[in-house]
Amino acid sequence: MTAHMNKIIGTLALALSVSAAVGAGKLCLEVRPDRPLAMYACGETATFVVKVTDTNGVPLKAGKVTTVLDNFGPHIVAPTNVVDLANGNPFTVCGTLAEPGFLRLVLRSDLAGFPTTQYRQDEWFASVGFEPEKLRPAAPCPADFDAFWAKGREEVKKVPLDAKVEPSAKWSNANWNVWGVSFATLGGRRVYGWLAKEKSAKGKLPVIVQVAAAGFGGWSQNPRMTPGYLNLFMTVFPFPPDAETQKPAYEKLNADCRAKWPGASRYCTAGIASDDPRDCYFYPVLLGIDRAIDWVAAREDADLGRFVYDGTSQGGGFGLFCVGLNRHFTKGAFHVPALTDHSAHRAGRFDGWPQFWKEQTNDVRRAAVERNAPYYDGVNFAQRIRVPVTVTCGTADAACHPHCVWTAYNQIPAKGKRIMTGFAMPHGVWDQFYLRTAEWLKDDGAAASAPEAAR
Repeated sequence: MTAHMNKIIGTLALALSVSAAVGAGKLCLEVRPDRPLAMYACGETATFVVKVTDTNGVPLKAGKVTTVLDNFGPHIVAPTNVVDLANGNPFTVCGTLAEPGFLRLVLRSDLAGFPTTQYRQDEWFASVGFEPEKLRPAAPCPADFDAFWAKGREEVKKVPLDAKVEPSAKWSNANWNVWGVSFATLGGRRVYGWLAKEKSAKGKLPVIVQVAAAGFGGWSQNPRMTPGYLNLFMTVFPFPPDAETQKPAYEKLNADCRAKWPGASRYCTAGIASDDPRDCYFYPVLLGIDRAIDWVAAREDADLGRFVYDGTSQGGGFGLFCVGLNRHFTKGAFHVPALTDHSAHRAGRFDGWPQFWKEQTNDVRRAAVERNAPYYDGVNFAQRIRVPVTVTCGTADAACHPHCVWTAYNQIPAKGKRIMTGFAMPHGVWDQFYLRTAEWLKDDGAAASAPEAAR
């Protein structure tokens, strides 16, 4: 084991680097790195072992697969190579990076039923890390970052909270009380969500705060009911959540954003290319959710000694925002967090979701993105987190790229942080990661000061 691996094991809480076996149609693809943790020192050679089989696990003896290695960005490390399976299956692909980051293997084939990566129609990919603990943001944090958000919090205080708490007949049942909640924020807008509490609960309860993942569906509209907690689940849309009836409202929101903000495809990139960073769609949303957090913390049944955050994707990015901004939290879990490393293009890598800069093609608007995006970058909120956190990362994530997640993680100064990296995990979270995190959030004694103990 190299000296670098000894060092990085102390950084990683868990790196699940099993062979990736995915299937579609009649074919399966198995890919594994030559190291269990899929982590390397810069300049070392990484080897991917690739095998294409039928559903019975029998290696194919015919067909061609093209391979490309890049830096999880536009830099091609090894150009396109065509592998004839008749000459060997499994086969290997080797490469290295001279600088910290992730080396990505991209596979394509015309074989019927060849697997593809989530969100991709024509390719499969995964990556391995090269000293990712050394990744840093390519753009500095704005000098007025703290003042910017402090001023926003003061501005929203001038707006009456107008908290509305309404029992939900749809979601309440024999075991749970569920309420629809909403709070006023800037610009005449409101933020909406759910509060849920077990009917059998007595006394003060630990609080779990969550913000929805992106898009429209049950995952972003339905309440969360985690036993043993007082649950606050917030959405980012300006309408009461309901997966069955609110799809037209979601579509209208995106249409309105496109009409108002040239270059924006939907709500998540709206306003970021404006002259004023406060025009970003997320500005009043974050300030409204911050108020909601204060509201639930002020409840008599809230245990302020056990006040945690847990969110995925957009919700993971908002976790960095909320835990960095609001001091009520005692722990945080950020799964495949979005809204991180918006300046990665400056370092020759893909930006994090929603890729503000890439979406804009007008030079003037791109310049505005360069000015505004740092105020909404998880890497800058991460610098302000002071409580133990768990982060999850997938090396086949097509939305929240692994270098973006690691860059944000590296900025967290808190003791007791840990990161779980899954080789070939796409934009989603494996059950074992969620289970480990749930246990860690509930464990009052889990300071996680020795992250290697979680391997």
